[in-house]
Amino acid sequence: MKKRILLLILPCMLFVTCGIDDTKKNDDLTIVNDSNGFNISNKREIKGDDSKTVEDNHNQINQDNLESTLAAIEGTYIFKESDGTEGCLQINKNEDGSYDINDSVAADGTGIYANSSNIERADDNRLFIKYPKTVYDDGDAVFEFYIWQIQDNEIQVYYSPNSFDDTNYLYTARMDELSKIKASFQGKYILDKNDLASIYDTRTAVDNAANFEGDWKSTEVEGTHSGDITISNQTNKGFHFDGDFLYHHGGIENDDAPNVGDASGEAYFVNEHLAICSNLTDTEYGGIDNSEGYAVFYLSDGHLYITTEGTVGCMGGMVTMNGEYSLE
Repeated sequence: MKKRILLLILPCMLFVTCGIDDTKKNDDLTIVNDSNGFNISNKREIKGDDSKTVEDNHNQINQDNLESTLAAIEGTYIFKESDGTEGCLQINKNEDGSYDINDSVAADGTGIYANSSNIERADDNRLFIKYPKTVYDDGDAVFEFYIWQIQDNEIQVYYSPNSFDDTNYLYTARMDELSKIKASFQGKYILDKNDLASIYDTRTAVDNAANFEGDWKSTEVEGTHSGDITISNQTNKGFHFDGDFLYHHGGIENDDAPNVGDASGEAYFVNEHLAICSNLTDTEYGGIDNSEGYAVFYLSDGHLYITTEGTVGCMGGMVTMNGEYSLE
């Protein structure tokens, strides 16, 4: 009697294009391929790197801690398989609070398309994923076993077709540049100039960019920083910005003599919701003091987030563009 294989394919966002293979059959099984062409018969090729080992720690954590762990690593990570083929690993939160866990190799679409419900257990820096590679219509399943070891914005992945006890090193996935920016706005990552220099090199025309134009005001009301920025003349390449910023020594509510700063220039799109400028080439002051720096503009849910690294504009002591802004 033949068994029919069902694939657990969950909603996911992939940066790769997968091929389609609809001919996989043998004497015992009928394989039903999904539209992404996920090849369930393909085995992961381990690197066998003896220098990388999974830490021996089997402490359980509760569901709240698991959710905070997933929230802390949410984003896109880039890796290379043992043959040099690039792939991406993604952790994305769904509206119901669960997380999709997607690991896909660019060349052939192989990988896992799982959910946080597939996490068997977790400890302080590891996730144990029992993934149903093959599911039969009678309820039987064939599982693969993955251990994620999490550290410093990278995830070391270990794999076994048999159990958690005999996993071998598969690859190291490192957070991509745009995910670092999002993580920085959430306080989960500190950007440096190398991160932003890499992103600046990806500037491109974007025909369907979000509308950044308007008069934006800092949402900070109890801290020490405030500011206003006007964005205008948006095209598919970017926009112009003019802003004035303040640092209040005794807090925003105190009517003291704040330090002042201003920035004016051009920001260029990286994607629909993100633009970047270089102080050296894109602002009025860059050519005067020759100071290197970058400003990133990120628009999400009607709020504008700005983060900078290095010098951008002409700023007094402690003055910064950094912060969250809303339309006036």
